[in-house]
This record gives sequence, structure tokens and C-alpha cells, in this order.
Amino acid sequence: MAKRIGSALLAIQTEGYLVDYHDFARDESAAALSLVYVDLSALREMHNNGILPSQDYERYQNLLAHMPSDGVFYPKTYHIGSGQYEYDASVNLIDQLIVGVHLAEMNHPPTDLIAFLKGEFRQHQRLAGRYTRESRKPDADYESPAVYGLAIILALQTNDLPWAQQLHERMLQFRDQDPAYPGGYVFDGNTHAFDNLFPLLAETLFEQSK
Repeated sequence: MAKRIGSALLAIQTEGYLVDYHDFARDESAAALSLVYVDLSALREMHNNGILPSQDYERYQNLLAHMPSDGVFYPKTYHIGSGQYEYDASVNLIDQLIVGVHLAEMNHPPTDLIAFLKGEFRQHQRLAGRYTRESRKPDADYESPAVYGLAIILALQTNDLPWAQQLHERMLQFRDQDPAYPGGYVFDGNTHAFDNLFPLLAETLFEQSK
């Protein structure tokens, strides 16, 4: 099944990249790749199982390794034709953390992003879901269990157990808010899959690290 899926994906690449989407009915592909989709662990498995050629795997590694930063945040997308990276004015912290986790997997930890997040958490005891890129100020009032889950995973990847502990304590404050869903991160019957799956993964990894 993995080989079938991989072959279908590789057949519709754009200049050697798996872009954001492909419309099979129209035979049209996106012109950009969201960097959050460059999942190196998945690509590594594809490579190790003979699905993804070595040069393609190395291309994705280089895409992240040579990715620019504005001093804290990473770009949102990579435009295939121009080879240009593009930033969002309003930065989604979930996107940033996923990219940061992938960088840490390459032994390129996102030190500037981590320093910013630790500073925010130390000063405000919370991480907002979004930040304005230029001002570095919160661009939303909400907190996201997924943000804390991903931040815990990143902290564990960089062997920062004390920070992971602080994030874990904050994340658990959002659990069991709706009695109809014990153990879940649900608010008035409303939730998102990633706001439960990332915390669940983070909780498991955190317990294993102790």
C-alpha cells in the first residue's frame, strides 16, 4: 500500500517536489509547497523502502537545511518555479512548531524559535496560537492544545525536560473541559483532531522520557 501511494505521489510531482495538492480531474498541481508538509521522517521511510530516490530525499533535506528565517519565524511556503520562500504576516504557531520538529530531526534545532517561545512562556505563562510576524506580538487570544503538544515534542527532541515539564503542566489544564468527553481536549462540544492527537503523542513521549 505504501508503495502504491508513493508511486501515485511521485507521478504528479512538480519539478521534483510533492506540492500542496494535485487535481487529478484537471491534471493541475499547486505551484507551491507548504513547508509544514516536508515531513522528513515520512520521507525517510519512503527512501529507506525504495519508494523515494536518494536525490529526491536529499532535495527535501536541503530545502529545510537552507531555509531562511527572519530571526525567529520560518517561511510558510516555498514557490517551486521561482525558488522563493514566502512568509505569512500572521504566523500560525502550529506550522512553526511542525517545521521546528522536522528541523530538530535533522539535528538542526530551531534555536531562535525555541528562545522566543521560552521567553514568551516565561513572561506570560502561555503561548498564543498566532503571532504577528513583524511585531512578535500575539495575533490571537486563544491557546491551542496542539501548540503545547508540539512544543513538548520539540522540547523533548532537544533534551530540555524542564521546559517540557512546564509546557506539559499548562497543556493538561485544557484537558477534561467537557464532561461528555473525559480525557479529551474538547470545549463545549467543539474540538479539532490535531488538538487531541498532538497532545496524546506528547503525553506518551513525555511519560517515556521520565
